[in-house]
Amino acid sequence: MNPATVERGDRMGRIATSRRGWWAMALLATGLAASFSAGVVADDDALRARMRSALETLTRILPLSLAPKSYASAPDRAAISAGLDSLAADADAIERHAEAYSATHRILSNVFGAEMSRLQRDLEAERYENVRRGLLGVTRTCYTCHSKLPGGADLDLGAELMQAAQVQALPLYHRAVLAGAVRRFDEALEYYEALFRAAPMDSQAFSWASALERYLLLALRVRRDAQRPAAVLRSFSARDAVPPYLKRYVERWIAALDQLELDAPEGEELQRARALRARAESAGAYPADPAAKVYYVAMSGLLHVYLRREDRTPRERSQAWYLLGVAEYHLTSTYWTGQTEYFLERAILAAPGTVEAERAYEFLEDYLILEYSGSAGLAVPPEASSWLRELRRRAGHRAP
Repeated sequence: MNPATVERGDRMGRIATSRRGWWAMALLATGLAASFSAGVVADDDALRARMRSALETLTRILPLSLAPKSYASAPDRAAISAGLDSLAADADAIERHAEAYSATHRILSNVFGAEMSRLQRDLEAERYENVRRGLLGVTRTCYTCHSKLPGGADLDLGAELMQAAQVQALPLYHRAVLAGAVRRFDEALEYYEALFRAAPMDSQAFSWASALERYLLLALRVRRDAQRPAAVLRSFSARDAVPPYLKRYVERWIAALDQLELDAPEGEELQRARALRARAESAGAYPADPAAKVYYVAMSGLLHVYLRREDRTPRERSQAWYLLGVAEYHLTSTYWTGQTEYFLERAILAAPGTVEAERAYEFLEDYLILEYSGSAGLAVPPEASSWLRELRRRAGHRAP
């Protein structure tokens, strides 16, 4: 994994953060997905207990952290501090178990305990806004993890958190993300739909593009439903003052949803994903055209399912990882997690020395050069350059 740490503004509005920092924040999400997703083997009792403990802790301290008056109260500050310690302790166990769940979730399994320690330091230094933003930021990463695979019924354990007065006082967008984070998927969809009906089109409180994409992630990948978002987007497109560029994208998403087949017979997900990529490329007027987003969301959903099984050949797995990297490149709401480079790295390591590995390396190299030097005018950091050289060797490229 790319070891370089980069300071930059991310698309969630947080400034001067590091890639490693965002990866670290994702551990709680990985554990929740491992504990509660459909199809998880039954020998995860210890992990389930840890995740219930973590969610119960979050239920106690997140509402406290959102209330400014809590920081003026010594008992409330002590409760938040104890909760951060508890989450850090749970994180150590979660990290050990998360690797067994799914390869596509492993990037979201890192050092969550370190992030809790950082928030603890912020609390001690009275940087209370950092604590509030940090805990709320954890939920965005949980959402990223939980929206990868088909999900079951809404999790009762998250209901108490969603009903807390401080959570109900949050804007619709934040409640939608939080509901998805605690696996209250139907509730999250309803919040998004309320947002699309009523939020002012000139709102600066959230990104319409991110909200629409996150909605599609839940509807298509978790609920496997193309008809519901098609109807919702039709109503949204009919609203007054929808910007022309956004209306154009939404209308093309509706056309794609009307024709979309989300399911594939077991074992045929890779073949269907290739077909969806072809449709995406024909739908876009240029390589990163958001008009093709529906196809990339559906394509990634199939690939996450495909890669859960271990009985794939190395070259099949490499192809799947590569296509997942391509899809992730087009999903802007998850940009800050670093999944594109991780998926491409896995494509190289799955089948070193093959055509598939070379193709993944070429995409990864171009992506990182643009990432580090495309807009900021900075050179690729030495750590990233070293990492690329090793991956070039693994892919079978000769040194230039």
